[in-house]
Amino acid sequence: MVKHSPFAEPTIHADSFVSEFIALEKDMRDWLLRTDPTVVNRVDYRTALSFRQIVEYLYQREMITPSLRDDFLAVNKYRNLLIHGHTNLVPDDIINKLKAAKANWKNMKK
Repeated sequence: MVKHSPFAEPTIHADSFVSEFIALEKDMRDWLLRTDPTVVNRVDYRTALSFRQIVEYLYQREMITPSLRDDFLAVNKYRNLLIHGHTNLVPDDIINKLKAAKANWKNMKK
């Protein structure tokens, strides 16, 4: 019996995914700090805002939809799997989710 992976077949290497993720995270952080400069006073000033903190902040203020929040968190979960060495390839469905999340984020900022 063949066991099925919970992930689709990997198609690209982690470095491409991580580069795209970092660009999204930086864009979101920069936008948030420009939009609400007081946000740094609400979190530990000694550390940068985490991606999850940014997503939760935006979601709690109804600045992103529940669906976009879920996509961001799914992509972040896969990013953590990569960074912590659980995999080094990224499946198409995660790449597509990252691309869709980036496009939705870009449209939301307008």
